[in-house]
Amino acid sequence: MYEISNDLNTANKRIFEQCELQYSFQNSARALPVSSILKQLELPFDRWSQANDYLSFERVSPGDSAQIRFVFADSLPVARPKRYTTYGLVGQPIEVLSQLVRRPNGTCLVYLLNTHAWKPEELQRVLLFQIGAALGLATSSRPTSAMRTNLSTATTEPDSSDAKAIKQLYNQPCDQWTRLADVPFRPNLVETVVGNSGCGYVFLNQNNALWEFNPVTKRWNSRLPYPTVPTISTHPDNWLAFAIDSTVFLGQAYNLSWKAGKKGTFWRYVPVESPGGERWVRLDSIPQIGWGNGYCFIINKTGYLVTTNNSSVGRQISVCTYDPVLNKWGGIMLYQEPTGFSISGMSPFALGMNIYFLTSKSSFYKSWRFSTTSTPPFVQTPSFEEVFRPTSFSIRNAGYVVGGNTFGPKSVAQYRPEQPWKRMRDLPAQGNTAFSFVVGNRAYLVTDVGQFWEYRP
Repeated sequence: MYEISNDLNTANKRIFEQCELQYSFQNSARALPVSSILKQLELPFDRWSQANDYLSFERVSPGDSAQIRFVFADSLPVARPKRYTTYGLVGQPIEVLSQLVRRPNGTCLVYLLNTHAWKPEELQRVLLFQIGAALGLATSSRPTSAMRTNLSTATTEPDSSDAKAIKQLYNQPCDQWTRLADVPFRPNLVETVVGNSGCGYVFLNQNNALWEFNPVTKRWNSRLPYPTVPTISTHPDNWLAFAIDSTVFLGQAYNLSWKAGKKGTFWRYVPVESPGGERWVRLDSIPQIGWGNGYCFIINKTGYLVTTNNSSVGRQISVCTYDPVLNKWGGIMLYQEPTGFSISGMSPFALGMNIYFLTSKSSFYKSWRFSTTSTPPFVQTPSFEEVFRPTSFSIRNAGYVVGGNTFGPKSVAQYRPEQPWKRMRDLPAQGNTAFSFVVGNRAYLVTDVGQFWEYRP
């Protein structure tokens, strides 16, 4: 009979202050080459990260510093009395497969028994337990718990109680800005930006250039230029981009400077690694936007185009939705614009099933929560403190507004519907904020002098 560990933690205790943890495999198992199953061994780390939201794990080389190191050894470092099963005519010895040792410098060494004939699913199960133990979770007797010492490979992820415990232990955002290499293009040439589940995309208004940012390699790559339909200068167009999961959409929308009913072109980007190669696919035409700007948002895997219209009954909010499965834009829904609303100069983002149009307290306008499914559709919400030329984004169930002042640190404010505005760590960047996009659980911000920053909430 096998047991993951015979070390018992009786209470939950937070061990690490940081949110991003490095781990390494110092060597390979005798019966199972670790290098051949590294992708499979990432799964237990991903499961804990998903259960918490703030935590992330990065595998590093054996020689690099790491908070958690895994070592295959012929024996475990701390001898324990031999234990036996309590059922059957003759008790069978229980073999312990791993042991965690905390070092004085705060790191952990996890020893894995090298004499065991490891199977991939067994190693995944042991890692799932020992990652939780390294983070400070107590052991459990629940059959579904990742922190149960039983080797049962049926447990492949933290159960709801494990998830609750890890969220309570690591319940603070990282709130960390990291400067990356400057962008390879001029920020003042940017037409629109978007991030999908894997990369960030920046569309320039010079030569229809498209740049793709890979957050894994931290590198920019030039991609296939986006298509365009020529216009004349007196009739401006408006490029709008949004992403649903991994798919990027781009629309060349026309405002009401054109005659009524002028629809624009709408495209789907097929990335370079796809079968058939990189290309742009023409889709259903994008509806005409109103006066001024249009904004695109994603709510529940549906695209939303929000803009304003003038009519005989006053200014109205125009909303049109895009269904990616049917490749179809729906009909336009009109909502009376509330007093104190302006779509221009706002800091908008989508959060949950709502769209927030936010402004500062000193503005002539008010901040609003908007939903197509609530009555009334517009509800006033708290404004943020005064900032200059802000940029905004939403990530991990919160919205953020970053000030755009040229000199000194830029203020960062976090918005959650259930709490007041919260001041976060300043962005120590130079220049005005130019644009931002979100990839996964990270936000990326560029200033007008080309500085490029990553934000870990």
